[in-house]
Amino acid sequence: MTPRKIHELSTNLSAIAKILGKHQGTVQRWLAHEDDCSVMSLYIG
Repeated sequence: MTPRKIHELSTNLSAIAKILGKHQGTVQRWLAHEDDCSVMSLYIG
């Protein structure tokens, strides 16, 4: 990846992060839930 692409990506990510900031608690719970699901699927699978 070129530095320009990396910069664009990080700019986009920070914009997304600002939007999601309002829902940060929800996002964190969702991410934790996703992690639990992948851990469970590893055990089950």
